[in-house]
Amino acid sequence: MNKDFFSKERFKYIIILALFNYIFLGTEYLFDNIVGDIKPQSVVTAQSYILGASVLGFLFFAIIKKYINKKLKYGLLSAFIVVETLLFALMEYSESYGFVVITGCVMFALFGVMGSAVYYIASVYLKRNRNVASTIGLAYGLGIMFQFGDNNIVASKIARLIIFAIVLVVWIAIILNLYLEENAESQNEKSRKVKYEKTASKNIECKNTASKNAEYKNSRITAIVLIITIMLMACIFSTLDNIVTYYHSKGIMDIGQYPRLLLAISGVVAGVLFDLKERKLMCLIMYSVTLLSTICMLVITMGEPFIIGLVVFYLSAGFFSVFFTTAFVNLSFEMKTPELWAGMGRATNNLCAALMGTVFFSLFNSTNMLSNSIVIIILFVFVSIFMAIYYGKNSKKSYVGESLESDDNKMENFVQQFSLSKRECEVLETLLKSDKNVKEIAQELYISRAALYRHISNMNEKTDTKSREGLIKFYYQWEKSGKN
Repeated sequence: MNKDFFSKERFKYIIILALFNYIFLGTEYLFDNIVGDIKPQSVVTAQSYILGASVLGFLFFAIIKKYINKKLKYGLLSAFIVVETLLFALMEYSESYGFVVITGCVMFALFGVMGSAVYYIASVYLKRNRNVASTIGLAYGLGIMFQFGDNNIVASKIARLIIFAIVLVVWIAIILNLYLEENAESQNEKSRKVKYEKTASKNIECKNTASKNAEYKNSRITAIVLIITIMLMACIFSTLDNIVTYYHSKGIMDIGQYPRLLLAISGVVAGVLFDLKERKLMCLIMYSVTLLSTICMLVITMGEPFIIGLVVFYLSAGFFSVFFTTAFVNLSFEMKTPELWAGMGRATNNLCAALMGTVFFSLFNSTNMLSNSIVIIILFVFVSIFMAIYYGKNSKKSYVGESLESDDNKMENFVQQFSLSKRECEVLETLLKSDKNVKEIAQELYISRAALYRHISNMNEKTDTKSREGLIKFYYQWEKSGKN
């Protein structure tokens, strides 16, 4: 981890991710308990419904971001708190299976929207920082710890409802704070915006091919391969999850107790391990964990003790969650609509859990061990194939990344030479790697156009250039001149 890992700014992003994990997983746990009290045999099926509903929310966020204006978004955030709190109360006190399922589906669809928003907001920050997996892993572990404390301390329904509402308010407040911090600096720049926009608008459409050296060779193919890989892996992990949920609904094991701490620990450890050598070992580590989980499934289908599955599930599930989140956050950096792709990891996992979880769970109840074993092995073979393809693409990207290490040093020297601020450095890096217009770049950096114009204008003054295009040309000429 770099020295600024525990900075105040990063801490806020860790918290919003942790609170999402706590709210989403904690409510899922409560939902399972409520359904288990009403109709125990339908817990696994009901869980697939709410996970499927959450997928719609994850996908819908990109539409909301594009077509709904800022003022309406603020109103929707307030409505989100009220509606979710009301639905939570209705779900807690209902005794109807159908009503609980419908309420849960609406709740999780809304959770999906906000979850996708949080992943996108965090990805904007993580794009300009290292330790992506460590940040995601720590947030995951912290969220599980919050849930563990809630499960073991709060017993009253009223207390649980109050805590839920308070957490929602705090969560939304931090999200708004992060957004407003990015835009506050533009409040005094309106007069400068008009002056500078005339100059900058002439260069809005300038193209820069430097980004080709830092992007996937074919990001769309990479996205498809990654989705297939995660869905195949999710079949394994969702089956283990459903087995654990099944035993929980039967009262054999409470998944909210101390074994769940293994899940928090595995998430944190996964983040640290994945970030080793700039995430070059991430695929290899995840493949090893998947192999272990596959062996565990084979052991369980042969009638071995459930405790084996429980331990392996908790040790591996954290790795899987951090893996698919990190993989898609990284991928979103290269996509034209990052707001859609940043949360696609959770959406893909939930979709597979909803569609295939119950199917593969039936293997657990089947008595034909030979056919079950064949299906599991074939599944792992496909996981291996697509993981190898994805690893190959990541290796190419890593190779390109190594060739750009010297460019990073040049950037540091450039920043020091011309006394650029941290934010100006981030803007310059984005300008060098992006061929988008000013509006799109501002959205990508999560700042206003006025703020972006100001940063470019300041850099123009410091480098004695007159436009965005001139700044970019000056940077590359400065590199070639050997002034660094």
